[in-house]
Amino acid sequence: MEISKMKLGEIYDKHQGKVSDKWRLYLDVYDRIFDSYRDEPVNLLEIGIQNGGSLELWSKYFRNGKLFVGCDINKACEKLRYDDERIKVIV
Repeated sequence: MEISKMKLGEIYDKHQGKVSDKWRLYLDVYDRIFDSYRDEPVNLLEIGIQNGGSLELWSKYFRNGKLFVGCDINKACEKLRYDDERIKVIV
């Protein structure tokens, strides 16, 4: 199935990049809230990124997204690198 037709939980289940720890219940709620924005050129800020995997998920979910910024207080997050140039990390 094409990613653009997948629910956020399905993208999460198939994800093979950085680790993302999310409760399944949250994924279903996020999907309901954000579905109508899915094809929009969104800018997304995530506060608290831990291992950084959810930024990869969001970039897949919002395929037309312009910028995905992850913010964290953990200095280890400065080392996170992404192939998708739309993803940025601020510590």
